[in-house]
Amino acid sequence: MHSNGHFIFCMEKMPSRFLKAKVQNLSSLILQYKGVMNIPNEVLLASGYKRDAAGRVEKILSAEDIDHILDDLYKVGSAKPLGYLSVDTILACSRDVESVQAELEEKGLCTILLSAEQAGKEADVLYAYDYDALRNLLSSNLEILHDARWPTDPELFILQLKKVVSRDTPLFKLIARALSDSTEWNTVQKRVRAK
Repeated sequence: MHSNGHFIFCMEKMPSRFLKAKVQNLSSLILQYKGVMNIPNEVLLASGYKRDAAGRVEKILSAEDIDHILDDLYKVGSAKPLGYLSVDTILACSRDVESVQAELEEKGLCTILLSAEQAGKEADVLYAYDYDALRNLLSSNLEILHDARWPTDPELFILQLKKVVSRDTPLFKLIARALSDSTEWNTVQKRVRAK
């Protein structure tokens, strides 16, 4: 396994089809071949994986997979004020960060590229946000932000996201709302209220 987290990302996206050798996933392949480096390339390809130039194993993503992953950025707008992806994830989708950032900005969105340290994560992160939608969401939740001592400015709010927030707080719910599509959020809220 590689320390850069790339391999872990791949394991989360295991293929659903079976190999002729009755191997179901990458974990099984690793056990069968006694380590990731021992897996023959043709077995990796047959199971939906490949080796990159550095020898790391990565999942071969379909165009549909890539679209679904990138939707976290590209669906940002009035219903979903905020989205983010790690730079590693963007690169795994065979896209370069600068072109993704330019496309988002052409759509009228704001972007912030943060180092892993600035983002409080294991990798650099690209955030995309609809300034007006995020500002409106934050403005309608001033009491929550003031109680938690969080900023009301969209960019400063994003910079605070590196902090750990307890799941059972109104602030956590506000962050979750900022990152989700409001149509999905409203459906979830209705189900919660109905219980």
